[in-house]
Amino acid sequence: MFDKYNCKIYFSYDVDKTEIYQIIVKIYDSKTDCPKPVNVVLITVLVFVILLVIGAVLIGLYFLSLYLYYRADYQNFEKETRKNSGQGKANPLYQPMTNVDNPMNDFTKN
Repeated sequence: MFDKYNCKIYFSYDVDKTEIYQIIVKIYDSKTDCPKPVNVVLITVLVFVILLVIGAVLIGLYFLSLYLYYRADYQNFEKETRKNSGQGKANPLYQPMTNVDNPMNDFTKN
């Protein structure tokens, strides 16, 4: 049984042969029988720190996955570059320079 302060009340009752009820109530100790008050600041700080740590771990895992993805992509690029560099073929996008004759200015007459 609990009182209005949420403290436990211990009691027992006994019935005599003459059917007289006797109730024995234990005097409660406030240190052991009453609940401890909740530390709201501690709970708030713990929840905040736990959320902060979980967020930092998730961000770290995200950056680690990006690093591994880009590293694998760069290694694939390097492998393709090494594979194509030994063929000796000309670059199809590169066109060599052509001669241009300017009739207004002849540099060969000096």
